[in-house]
Amino acid sequence: MSTYLESERLTLRPFVAADADLLIELDSDPAVMRYLTGGAPTPPEEVRDLAIPGILAGYERWDHDLGLFAAHEKDGGAFVGWFCLRHVMEKLGMTLAENIPTPDDMMAVEGAEHGGVRYEITKEQWEGRQASAV
Repeated sequence: MSTYLESERLTLRPFVAADADLLIELDSDPAVMRYLTGGAPTPPEEVRDLAIPGILAGYERWDHDLGLFAAHEKDGGAFVGWFCLRHVMEKLGMTLAENIPTPDDMMAVEGAEHGGVRYEITKEQWEGRQASAV
């Protein structure tokens, strides 16, 4: 499997269709889902029929520069979750427009104190990117 990014402890790689069971297991954990759905698991058919195809289509749409990436421990290879990295937006020519405060009901999420971000891209930049993809 191809590596997208490595840290001291983790390896990030693109998801593949065969990873559905990893996401089903993750999304079945109430502790994981408590901030996303109030603890309700994602139905397995939704992961297989919607989530995985959407993730894979995202790689194609963004030339494999953006998307959700599977995270595995380097020591032992255990799947620990997924990441969507923020700083890749600048690599695509997008501009950080503003930092967004975290809503009060999301403050219990780890890292929430950092808030969110909003990026923007001009029409000309978008059209240039679309033309180069053809």
